[in-house]
Order: sequence, then structure tokens, then C-alpha cells
Amino acid sequence: MCSKIAGGSSYAERDFLPGDDVNSAQFPGLILPVARILDPPDVDYLVREELRLRQQLEELERQINAERQRADTERQRAEAADRRAEAERQRAEAADRRAEAERQRAEQLAQYLQALGIDPDTIN
Repeated sequence: MCSKIAGGSSYAERDFLPGDDVNSAQFPGLILPVARILDPPDVDYLVREELRLRQQLEELERQINAERQRADTERQRAEAADRRAEAERQRAEAADRRAEAERQRAEQLAQYLQALGIDPDTIN
């Protein structure tokens, strides 16, 4: 195999053995194993591997979508629980307001009875 001499314009013949690496003078980060050049992978294997990886990706996407749906369902349940809690809080506040109004009415009635000379604590 001929290779370009680093920094030069000429080529030199060099014998490479399996296990050696070819270092590109043109692209310093490019390193190719000789075994890969002399014995490239089987195309059918690469196609099968690509299909397997795509199937894995599709399965992961299905799992992600299922998790998103579960998360959406849980979020909706939490929102419904929040709405129920808010409605219950509002009912409790309304009950508190009614109780306060009744207390005030009872207080006014007691004052009215006292003004008439009647002790409200003695009435059954």
C-alpha cells in the first residue's frame, strides 16, 4: 500500500499487516485498522444489525410513549384530586361562614332576650 509522507508531496510504499493501523496524514484524527480495510464487515450482517437497532429504537419509542401516557394519566388524576380538594375547601369555608352567621344570630337573639329581661341561659 502506498501512503503519503507526512508534510511531503511524495508517496512511499509500506507493507501493512493485520493488527496495524493506517494513520491518515491528510486527516490526523482518522485512524483505520488494516483488518477493517482488508476484511470489511459483511453487508448482510450490517443490514441485519441496522434492522435490529431500528427495532430496538422503535421499542424504546413505544416504551417512552407508554410512560408519557401513564404520566399524563397520573397528572390528570392529580389535577382531579386537586379540584376535589379545592371544592371541599370551598364547602368547608361556606360551612364556616354559615356557622358564623348562626353564631351571630344566636348572639343577637340573646341580646334581644336580655333587653326584654329574659336570661337566655335559663331557656330550654
